[in-house]
Parts: sequence; structure tokens; C-alpha cells
Amino acid sequence: MAELSDNYVFSVYESQPDIELDSVSFFNSNKFIFSRSEEGSRILFYLIDHNRNLAVAKFSILIIKDQAYSPWNAPYGSIECNRDIGHESLGIFIDKILEWLNKSGISGLKIVHYPDFYNQMISEIIRDCYVEKGIELIVSDRNQHLPVNTTIFASVISSDERRRLNNCFKRGFSGEMGNFARLRQAYELLVRARKRKGYREAMPFVELERMFLLHPDHYLLFTTMDNDKIIAATISIRINADIMYNFYHADHEDYLNFSPTVMSINFVYGYCQEYSIPFIDLGKSSIDGEINEGLYRFKRELGAVDSHKKKFIWTK
Repeated sequence: MAELSDNYVFSVYESQPDIELDSVSFFNSNKFIFSRSEEGSRILFYLIDHNRNLAVAKFSILIIKDQAYSPWNAPYGSIECNRDIGHESLGIFIDKILEWLNKSGISGLKIVHYPDFYNQMISEIIRDCYVEKGIELIVSDRNQHLPVNTTIFASVISSDERRRLNNCFKRGFSGEMGNFARLRQAYELLVRARKRKGYREAMPFVELERMFLLHPDHYLLFTTMDNDKIIAATISIRINADIMYNFYHADHEDYLNFSPTVMSINFVYGYCQEYSIPFIDLGKSSIDGEINEGLYRFKRELGAVDSHKKKFIWTK
């Protein structure tokens, strides 16, 4: 195995370190990782440029028994790194991680990588390094994101969705952002909508509420209202300066013909315009590579474009 250059140090942390990767995205940040309540051992690996006292790569795992996960019960984990780290140094970083896993008796590692559009060039390098080191690519799911620019949302979406959006405005529906007092009501709507659509259960309310309270700059609630009644809700998470992640969305069963979710996304889009956030990550439209055609088509009608979200696995 090749060794790191004299510039780099490989470091392992079993508790929250003082150091952090510059511009790390929210789900890979220390503040998110160490605010979670899951049982298991959290291990963080860093590649540090000791000349500059600067982290240049980061990878975190949660260990349960003899299995490691990056992430555990979060949208993604995987390696994040600086653009100038280089293929060779990144490969050695992965070698060091696998060496640590072997010595620690870990028999398997599952990795969910962030969508490629987050950083296309880095994602390709990381994918190649994983495969070179025996970390197998097992599935590439279809992910969709919505570019945000100065164009109004109504001109981005299809004519059918534009008609539905206009009907919402004509009916007098309104938008609201940031009213934490409505979180419980929005959550109840979410539970009903996910059950109706056959999706897996949402995270427990107590955990969702806790994350809103711990990370108020990242967790945002957008609602569409018919007077005082929530008819659609979107929970969005600010990933970094460039990306807003559509975590959950739901619509009221009595208002499906209005498609009020489109109006909620309209408000998210307007928020992103106001704060110069260029992308809304609408999430996956496939599970284990199998596309949900209805969901995929709906996002395309909103103006979404495709990328991929990859899963990898390593076994000892």
C-alpha cells in the first residue's frame, strides 16, 4: 500500500473533533452527526494537511455490531474532500480507512453517496477510487433536482402544472414559511400522505421536532394554506450555500385535484431565489434502481433534471 506524502496526516476520531472540513455539507457535518440520537459508535476519518492545519478529506461511519454505515438513516454520507486533493492521495485515504476497518473487526461497509450534481467532478473521482479499492458499486438510483434562476417558477413548469398553480392562486390559497407552531399539524398531514402513497413511515415527530430546534438555520417548513388549514407542506433542509434539499412533502387528501404540492414548491423556489440558492434537490425517483414512473414524471413536469445517487458496498 502506498503511503501518504509528508504533507498529509490520517486521523481517526471517536468523539467530536475540533477540526472540520471546509464547506462540508450539512449531513456530513459534525454538528449534524453528533446531534443524532442513534445507538452505535460514531467514527470520523480525516485527511489533514498538517502544514496548513487544514482538513482536506472527511469520511464518517456509524458502527452497529460488526457493520459500518455511511450514513446510518440519513440521506447520504460518503467522502467529501477538497477539489485539489488528487486521485492518488484520495486512494491512499481510502486504503487507510479500509485498513482501520479490518483491524477493528468490521466485516462490512455500506455507503450512500450524495447525488452526483452536488459535485460532479469529485463524485467521479470518488467513484473510481472506491471501485479501485474493492468497494463495489451496487446501484445507481435516479435523482432529480430543480435549477433555480431568475425565471419565475410558473414559466419553468409544464402547462398542466401551471394551470394547477394558477387555480391555487385563484382559489385564494396562500403560502407560509417558518411557522414552527404548525409543525405538528404539518407532520400529521405528512403521515397521512405517506400512508396513502405507500411510502415508508416518516421519522418520529419527536426526532423531527428536535432537529428543527437544534438546527433552525437548516430545517425549514413551507406550508400552503386554505385560510387556517394546511393543505400542503414541504420540509426542506439547507445543505450548503448552493443546495436546498426537499426532505418531505405532503398534500391534503381533500385537495388533490388542485395539486397544492406544486404551490408549496413554488414557495420553496421563491425562497431559493431570494437567498441565491441555485439548486433544489427533489430527491430520488427510484428505489434500488427501479424508477417510480409517476414520481419521476411529476418532477419532470416541475422542470427537474436528472442526476444519479449511488450506493456502494465493501465486504471483508
